[in-house]
Amino acid sequence: MSKILFVALGGAIGTALRFLIGEFVKNEYPSVFPWNTLLVNLSGCLLIGFVWGYISINTQFEWLSVFLIFGILGGYTTFSSFALEGIQMLIQKSYLPFFLYLITTNIIGILLTFIGYRLSSMLAT
Repeated sequence: MSKILFVALGGAIGTALRFLIGEFVKNEYPSVFPWNTLLVNLSGCLLIGFVWGYISINTQFEWLSVFLIFGILGGYTTFSSFALEGIQMLIQKSYLPFFLYLITTNIIGILLTFIGYRLSSMLAT
């Protein structure tokens, strides 16, 4: 049960950080391009790689992975989890699953977002 609490607490912190950083960037650097989301996703990737690498080497801190990786960084950006899983597949030389995951997550994910948008638009009229 304590793992769930660590994930929930970390998730709340990560989500709040995502919102604060995203709003700051959006307000300070208004643009059509989503710099706020890009910054959060890329910084999340850097942080999850760093934490994962550090915890892999320093196993006495393995308990922190639940709070930091699944909690804070999971709430901060799910893109960082996607990137971590991709790197793990590449390290394991699972190239076909990696490319399938990469393609389906991005292309199908965007397509499904568009379909969901169109469906809600049809229901609203």
